[in-house]
Amino acid sequence: LSLISAFVSYCVKQSGVIVVESVEYRCGQQEQSSQHDKLKVIKKSCDGKKTCDIDIQIFGTPDPGTCKYLDTTFACFPAVHSTACEGSTANLRCDEGEVSVVYWADYGRRDTTTCSQSRPTHEIQNSQCPNPTTKVADSCNGKSSCTIEASNSVFGDPCPGTYKYLDVVYDCELHTVACEGSQANLHCDDGHVIAVHWANYGRRDTSTCSYQRPECEVQNAQCANPTSKVADSCNGKSSCTIEASNTEFGDPCPGTYKYLEVAYDCPFHSITCEHSYANLHCDEGHVIVILSAEYGCNDSTTCSYKRPPAQPKNTQCSISTSKVAESCSIKVSNSVFGDPCPGTYKYLDVVYDCECKKYLALVLSQLEPSSLGMTPSPKVDGVRSCSSQRPLRRMLTDRLLAHSRMQLFSPSCRMTSEQKGPYNGIWIFCRNISDVSTTL
Repeated sequence: LSLISAFVSYCVKQSGVIVVESVEYRCGQQEQSSQHDKLKVIKKSCDGKKTCDIDIQIFGTPDPGTCKYLDTTFACFPAVHSTACEGSTANLRCDEGEVSVVYWADYGRRDTTTCSQSRPTHEIQNSQCPNPTTKVADSCNGKSSCTIEASNSVFGDPCPGTYKYLDVVYDCELHTVACEGSQANLHCDDGHVIAVHWANYGRRDTSTCSYQRPECEVQNAQCANPTSKVADSCNGKSSCTIEASNTEFGDPCPGTYKYLEVAYDCPFHSITCEHSYANLHCDEGHVIVILSAEYGCNDSTTCSYKRPPAQPKNTQCSISTSKVAESCSIKVSNSVFGDPCPGTYKYLDVVYDCECKKYLALVLSQLEPSSLGMTPSPKVDGVRSCSSQRPLRRMLTDRLLAHSRMQLFSPSCRMTSEQKGPYNGIWIFCRNISDVSTTL
């Protein structure tokens, strides 16, 4: 089967943008060759955009008759997209009780239209000047408001003579602070679990946790110390307590009185015991987004009621699965997921969010459509209105399942198995999911 001439990714959310995760050639479920060397090229071209066309000729031509298709994994973040022209400032703002988490930032020029008003042609014609930067995240993560100048003095000059701009993609998350020696208490309502997006133990300003502290202990505001320990301890729990101490996190700045900052979210959580049915549900106008799904047994208490003592004994037994994304109601059994630990009574553990339909549009066309007897190019269905309710936020990239093309489906499950794929590598998801047949 021949490869199509261009791979087209869509992230047509109202404020959503693409973040590319991986690129590889596959045949069915078997990876043929990873494309790590091309990943950086594609990320520079696509990260931060709503739509992106990739010429697959950069991968070369596969051998005739070889079973290959291009498998690109990317996330569409329901985030705020801010652009500041060179010489101006980017202003990141969050509501009270929330702080910013920067997903991506770039200072350069990636098209000829952004920040082009009244600029001479020679200053905007270079659209091949991507320059990803972590400086915005370093300056703004964990703050409720943040201002950063879009200038060469801050980011350097990646393309002299070109008029540049700063692109920032960020979201606003729940925030908690615990002063050194106290405890951070993270909590989610029933049916939800903690998903930590960012945490820092140190000191990033002179005012937080400064009450009755001597000036010498709070004057060092350059003590940023991001940590993954909070996520490791708290992710997947409904509540979590962690001590803000040097014993727990080490001492990044001796003599400075520190504090622990955590930005987190509370997605839905579903546990279904073996031989039962898992039923996931979202309100009208929203669709389910699977964030993680595991089948097995990770503790001795879940689904242990009235079970023989020997059955739930193996607590190091679980496998990640993408099968939950294929159905809204699925039987929890070995016949569906396989048996990762014979003799152990297992359960299905699913974390998911509900997204507003109008924010979701993803098209992955991986093989020549004509090979399936289809029309030449699948298209995205027209925009449908839905609730003005703000969509629940997505977890960060490392919490997303590897195959984002399998994540989106209708709460009423009106797609038939034939319409869902993955037949011959074609996956189609669109805003009005019940009309998939007309889209095809």
